[in-house]
Amino acid sequence: MLRESEQQELDLAGAASNRVIIPSPKRDARRTRERRHLPWETNYAAFSPNFAEAAVRQLCLPGRVKVFDPFVGAGTTLEAAASVGVEAYGIELNPYSALLARCRVSTNAQMKVVTDIFRSATAPLKRTRASKSTTSLRTPSNVVESLVGAVAARANCQASDLLGHLCLRPDGDLDSEIVALVAALHVLKKQAAVHYRSNPAWLIQGPSPDRIEDDESPAENLETAFRTQVQLMIEDLHLRAKGSAARPIAVYPGPFQTAPVQSRQISRFLTSPPYLNRLDYVNPTLPELHALGWQQGARLDDLRARMMGTTKMRRKLGAGRLSSTTATKLLEAISEHPTKASGTYYLKFFRQYFEDMADFLGWMRSRSTPTCRGIVVLQDSFYKEIKVPIAQIISEFAEAVDFTVEVLHEEKRTRHMGTLSPHQRAHAPEKALTEFTFLLSRTR
Repeated sequence: MLRESEQQELDLAGAASNRVIIPSPKRDARRTRERRHLPWETNYAAFSPNFAEAAVRQLCLPGRVKVFDPFVGAGTTLEAAASVGVEAYGIELNPYSALLARCRVSTNAQMKVVTDIFRSATAPLKRTRASKSTTSLRTPSNVVESLVGAVAARANCQASDLLGHLCLRPDGDLDSEIVALVAALHVLKKQAAVHYRSNPAWLIQGPSPDRIEDDESPAENLETAFRTQVQLMIEDLHLRAKGSAARPIAVYPGPFQTAPVQSRQISRFLTSPPYLNRLDYVNPTLPELHALGWQQGARLDDLRARMMGTTKMRRKLGAGRLSSTTATKLLEAISEHPTKASGTYYLKFFRQYFEDMADFLGWMRSRSTPTCRGIVVLQDSFYKEIKVPIAQIISEFAEAVDFTVEVLHEEKRTRHMGTLSPHQRAHAPEKALTEFTFLLSRTR
């Protein structure tokens, strides 16, 4: 028996055209360069804001619904939902990325409030410095630690609960506190002089040998650097807030399996799960995670192990059959490959990714409405010279849990992780990866 709201949505969906027309998810390089000083423009594999906005409009009209992003990353989906005036809910396992995504829609932040928070947090450090202690205001980690305490006091919560308290607050009352913390963390990374290599998961300290980052030197005065960063962020946030109707937006910082999402709650979704390319999605955010208390060790290892597409093995090979015969045949081909570790590590790695993807789609099925529709962006990959037919595999996994799959876009990607590695190119010199944009629709 359908609920009244679900029946109305079904009627609207039946009356409307099912044709989804959206642009390419590929980002505009010029736009990225123009906004390179903003923390939300550094996330690897993010899709373009133009694509996300068009996708949200197509998915959420007609009718007023909430859009979900279970792998929210840096928050492009949330930004698109805010610009369209749609309620949104994100889920992100990486705690810093969750905070960053929530910051991206913190349009109620005010410059004066943010700078007052910073001054109140750093005042004790200035007094300590004046007393000739070794603690310096130019030590970003000390500032972040003090800022976390100050923001937790303003939010009336424990420092250990701060991220969840900030990210899940949809009313905007703590937007200034969110911006203050993210700005300080972004300045911390600049002050630490860490740079991305050609592979965005490689983060090194010192000058950038690939000249990927700006040539600007970090500001000598940390407070000046902080104010400059906050000004850039607030200007961008307020610019995008003009003309859009405010809607509640929240982010759950944790795995999607434990997110407080009830049965029949998801009617629309837009997301891009981690690609099958063996990238460490935690490494690029290590400076921020360390500043937030996620030191190297068991806690950080557990975070890495939980990531879909992780290089860490966390469980034994599944005993049961996969619901995708294509994935099963691929695993057999990998197991029989003559390359070292094909039948051990790499077999486990691919099997774990496919089990994670099947788990995710099953989770979506258990929490979606009978009329649920969503868009997923994924890239295929290779194992040595073996092409991974990701489109067919996703279709079979989805059909097993009552979703149909339609390919909206199929675009070649000439620059990817395989082209950056001489070792990879030796196995398949003509590698060409494809990025797919899928439309998933519930069948029953």
